[in-house]
Amino acid sequence: MTGWWKSNRIALLGIAVLLPVTLGAIYANEWGRYNAVNPTAPIDVTARETVDFGGANWTLEGSRSITSVTEEGREVGLPVDTVLHVVTFEVDPYEFTIDEFTSERRSAYCQLQLVEADGAQRTWSTATFSPIAYTRRDGVEGSCWSENTEQYTVEAIFVVPRDASDNLVMTLDPGTERPNYLRFTL
Repeated sequence: MTGWWKSNRIALLGIAVLLPVTLGAIYANEWGRYNAVNPTAPIDVTARETVDFGGANWTLEGSRSITSVTEEGREVGLPVDTVLHVVTFEVDPYEFTIDEFTSERRSAYCQLQLVEADGAQRTWSTATFSPIAYTRRDGVEGSCWSENTEQYTVEAIFVVPRDASDNLVMTLDPGTERPNYLRFTL
């Protein structure tokens, strides 16, 4: 060992130990913060399976697709080369919070997205406020609303390009269970 290496070996050993420990501590801290605010751990759910999650029971009833070239697609006003995916699921809330301003009971809210499970893995939000003229059955909601405290049905609609993958999943994130979220296979 040369003179320089020999005289600096303790400092070099300290760097060799402290550098990975410091990087590991920073990574663990940042990953914990990221997990606290982002859904990163999916819980896979198949059709007709009921899962207890976030203060409610969730059941995917089914899904159907309407293309822009069909009569129904033209009636609802779908843009050319798009597909309307209608995903129906049941929500049975059982856990509630109390609104601090109104003292009313509140159930789980949810954020819904349709995701390509393969290919480009593009993501679409619900088309609840888009100019699509899709009409739901009476008593069926367009999304999860925290005002609903009894069992209800949701028909979430998503407008996606015709070239999207056929392998789609719907994700459901109530925001209270992160990093976990539900991923329904359609």
